[in-house]
Amino acid sequence: MSEIATPEKFPLPGKSEKTEEIPEEYDGFTAEMIKTEEKINIPVEIEHSVRKRDNRIKNIRECSFSETVFHYRIINSEGLDVSEKGTIYTVSISPVAEENGNSQIVWGFTQSRYLKEIDLDGIIEETVKNATGLLKAKPINTTELPVLFPPYAFSQILQAFYPAFSGEFLIKKKNILNIGDIAGVQHLNITDDGRIFNGVMTRKYDDEGTPTQKTKIIKNGIMENFLHSIYTAVSVGKKSTGNGFRSSYRDIASVKPSNLFVETGNRDINYPDRYFYVVEMLGLHTANPVTGDFSVGVSGFVMKGDEIFQPVMGVTLSGNFFEMLKSIIHIGR
Repeated sequence: MSEIATPEKFPLPGKSEKTEEIPEEYDGFTAEMIKTEEKINIPVEIEHSVRKRDNRIKNIRECSFSETVFHYRIINSEGLDVSEKGTIYTVSISPVAEENGNSQIVWGFTQSRYLKEIDLDGIIEETVKNATGLLKAKPINTTELPVLFPPYAFSQILQAFYPAFSGEFLIKKKNILNIGDIAGVQHLNITDDGRIFNGVMTRKYDDEGTPTQKTKIIKNGIMENFLHSIYTAVSVGKKSTGNGFRSSYRDIASVKPSNLFVETGNRDINYPDRYFYVVEMLGLHTANPVTGDFSVGVSGFVMKGDEIFQPVMGVTLSGNFFEMLKSIIHIGR
C-alpha cells in the first residue's frame, strides 16, 4: 500500500516543542504505599455505607472501585522524547431501592486523579436519594417543561455530541457550526482544558507529542475553535490543539476531547415554577452529532422550586443539541 499511497507531509512535534510545566497527576502514596488488600476492601466499605443510608436500599447491583496507573513515553524522529505517569481512581454504585413491591435502580459514578479527592459521601448520598425518590415514579402525559441537567447528565450529552466540535467533522464537512457562528446563549462557555488540575484526562502532551492546552470552543455564545489533531489542523491551515489521542498504541490518533466542560455560571439558578430534573438517560448512543437530534428514555423528577412534585419514569426526552444551546435559561455555579 505504501507504494501506491499519496505521501502526506505533516509536521511532527520536535525537541523544540516546549510547554509550561505542570505537575504530574500521580497519586504516588495510594499507588505505591497502600496495599492491594486495603484497596480491595474499599467497595465493600462503600456498599455497607450505602445500605446504612436508607433501609429501603435492599440490594446493590454494582459497587466497584478501580485504580488505573499509567506510564507513557513518546519518542519520534524529530528529537521529541517525553514521558509522564499518572493515576485515575473511579467509583461506581448502582443501589436498588424497594418499597411496597416497587423497585428502582439508579447508577452513579465519580472519578479523580487522587484517591483522597474522591467524594464518597457525595456519590452515596446522590445515588441513594435518586433511587428512593423514584420509588413511586410513573409516566406523565406529553408536555413541554424546562429541563434541569445536573453536571453528570450534561457531561453525558457533551460526550455524545463532542464530534460536532471536532476537526474531523470540519474536514469532512459534517459540521453544523462554523467559527464565528452564534452557537449558544451569551453566557455559555464550553472549554476543553488538557491541563486543568485534577482533570481525568489532564496530560502534558497528547498521544502525538503535541503539548496540551486550554481551548475555548464556545466563548460567550460564539463558536471560537475546533479541536484538532496534527492531521486535521494541517488540513485546514491551523495548529494542533493537543487533542490527538489513541485508543491504544496500535491505533492512529484521532481527535478526542481531554477535559471538556461547560464553565460554571456566575449566579444561582432561579428555579421556574415547574421543571424536569434529569436523573438518568438511556439511549444517548443513538444521538446524531451531525444533525444534533436526540431522543432518549429518561427518569427523573417534576419539581416545584427545589421540592419533588412527581417522580417520573418511562418517558422520552427529545430535542436538538444545537437548538438547546441557544435555549439555555441558567447555568449554575
